[in-house]
Amino acid sequence: MRVLTAILGSCLVALAACGGNDDDLGDDTIKRAQVRVVQAVVDAPVLDVYVTTAARLPAFPRVASGAGTGRVGLDQDANYQFIARVPGDPTILAQLDIRLPAQARQLILVSGAINPGPGEQPITITAFNDDRIDPGAGKTLLRVVNATLTGTTVDASLVDLRPDGTGRLVETTVAFAGLAYVGGVDTEVAANRPLPVAVAITRSAEPLVVETTQFTVPALPPASDVTIVVIGSTEPEVDGVRTLRLLAVPEVSPANTTPLTSVQQNPFAVFVNGVPGSEPSLVVDGTALEVPYSTVSPLIQVPTALSATLGTQTASLDGALDPASTYLVVLARDPLGGGITMYAYRDVLADSVETRVRAINATAGAGARDIMFDPAPVLGTDLVVGAASSGAGTLITDPAAITAVLATRAAATTLTYTTSITAAARYVVLIGDAAADHGAVIVNQDWSASFVAAD
Repeated sequence: MRVLTAILGSCLVALAACGGNDDDLGDDTIKRAQVRVVQAVVDAPVLDVYVTTAARLPAFPRVASGAGTGRVGLDQDANYQFIARVPGDPTILAQLDIRLPAQARQLILVSGAINPGPGEQPITITAFNDDRIDPGAGKTLLRVVNATLTGTTVDASLVDLRPDGTGRLVETTVAFAGLAYVGGVDTEVAANRPLPVAVAITRSAEPLVVETTQFTVPALPPASDVTIVVIGSTEPEVDGVRTLRLLAVPEVSPANTTPLTSVQQNPFAVFVNGVPGSEPSLVVDGTALEVPYSTVSPLIQVPTALSATLGTQTASLDGALDPASTYLVVLARDPLGGGITMYAYRDVLADSVETRVRAINATAGAGARDIMFDPAPVLGTDLVVGAASSGAGTLITDPAAITAVLATRAAATTLTYTTSITAAARYVVLIGDAAADHGAVIVNQDWSASFVAAD
């Protein structure tokens, strides 16, 4: 057994591809240091990670961005070099010299950017203590690691949701110091419950800027130890690969290139209360808002599986919202009767430099409508309840000439909503009940709104 252990040690150090995916039982049996890699470089599709410069083959080949590997057993209490390269390119992108502790588990994090922009961190290799801590029956342990591109402090607010629906807010600060990623803050959370994580980013600026982004981590298994890595840029208006996001690193990855759970930024939404006679209290994912009939809520972040309670009535979307998108959500009377419903429309009009307006028919009992401005143009034709006009909106060349919104139906009187608009107009939403209380909400570019009733 001693001879076999020595042979295994030599083989793994030389990276001759044997033992590359040792599981926990095998490593524990021969008392070796256990190492795994997480690749979080934003602009590197795949990387090879070598151990020692003499190695001809990578210990961790072709690790995709946002992926983790299984564990490799290495000699304990020994010196090693970890090197990151692009496959097929001998250039060393990053290197870490480390002496592995005895009988320890290490998470080797490769993060940053190969081509960093101004103020961004270059590709870096950092080692973290990856020892498993038993959180106790029915609990899971969450670690937060700050690997942001811009090297700013991250405040993570974690809500521990208990089975009875109650919760406690756990706040922790994960700092960034130079090229050393300081993290590994341990927090117990309830097992098998989706975990809301609010990440507050503090940027050194005049004045000091603090922005909070909400994520929802998938349900975590009981008695497990999960690491959350915050990656991407904390600066606004970055390209897609630099979008701020989380990586949920599982406790054990038995095979190389095991995909991690990539948690994108939650979608944003504003809510139009189109239910006449409703109570103004709106609750969305635990957030309480006051949104009376015909008004619009503030812009908030919501889960991708959206439900909302207006007064005592609850409505849910059948499908899921896309992460990192913005939606206009209209609460309306259910056209089938009894209760309320909701309609969600992805908002892309904010990106237009022109004045473009969409029309939405959310008037219960109204049937199909043609919606247009007076004197022109037509916004949408034959819109049934819940339908909207073109996602690109209708171009309004002369906003100042608009005097009213017209809603017509075959063999029915035209409804006239006398109003004026500015270049900031964005949506015209018919709301209410066609038999009684009805009107139109004009939603502007800044999500402010005005309500007009029919003449």
